[in-house]
Amino acid sequence: MERRDFLKTSVLATGAIASSNLFASQKDFKTFTISMNYNADFKSAKEIKLYTPLPLLNNYQKMSNFKLEGNFSSHKIVTIGDSPLLFTEYQNEAIKLKQLTLSFDLQLYPYQEKKDTKISEEFLKQTRYVRTDGKIQEIANLARNLSQTEKVEFFKSYIKNNIPIGQRGFSNKIKTIRDNTNNFVLSGESISANSILVALCRASNIPAREVFGFNIMQNQLISDNKAEIFINKSWKRIDIDHENYDFIALNHLRDTHIGDIYTASMHQTLGSIDGNNLKYYKDFSEKITFQQIA
Repeated sequence: MERRDFLKTSVLATGAIASSNLFASQKDFKTFTISMNYNADFKSAKEIKLYTPLPLLNNYQKMSNFKLEGNFSSHKIVTIGDSPLLFTEYQNEAIKLKQLTLSFDLQLYPYQEKKDTKISEEFLKQTRYVRTDGKIQEIANLARNLSQTEKVEFFKSYIKNNIPIGQRGFSNKIKTIRDNTNNFVLSGESISANSILVALCRASNIPAREVFGFNIMQNQLISDNKAEIFINKSWKRIDIDHENYDFIALNHLRDTHIGDIYTASMHQTLGSIDGNNLKYYKDFSEKITFQQIA
């Protein structure tokens, strides 16, 4: 089987991902080496397209030593919104086992609120999985006479007091969240208590979004989402249950078309096999490992 050599240059040198000079004044960080390995054993596939999420690059995450190998036909870095993705394409039918391996070092700094002067209306609207009607609007109306900051605190307390802990956790699958009295609150794919907070804020005309990525918990990478709320001209990150864990932020790709794929979130590689969604195939294996090195 033909094998591509490791790329000789870092992705940082392509211009698709750039570092920030804000790191110069920051000393409190952790460094992790992350490796991702993917194998697709599709003997009859003519065309495979894979989109692999990479960490957001900003004032609290910095990537270096990026290495890539595999028997793909082509590759490039694409950016959707502020989210970098590695796009690889396979068009050689003679190679039955398609492979992709990438690794990089990630410096993780404490999260810093980001100032913003222009907020898109997409962070206020209802979408397929961010509902602002029904029970969500009913709860939001309870705080209608409060300031924006007070509303956010009210919503956090409401969720902690009314949503059972077993209902609050993140799930990649479609789930329904109900309150202590079994009333329907929110349903959808890749949702958690933080999704409720985002929905409540949008229902109250407060810009809000979900950021998807991995919590680092007990030497494991655990898929999760967090809420980012726009208050006082800054994005404030909030997690109802996991505030003290390190978090690797990947993207804000909620209700987004990536190629021909409509996605509810993005934690790991997604793609298409001859135009069909990769997630419906079992013959695709992925393994993500990490190690803290500093």
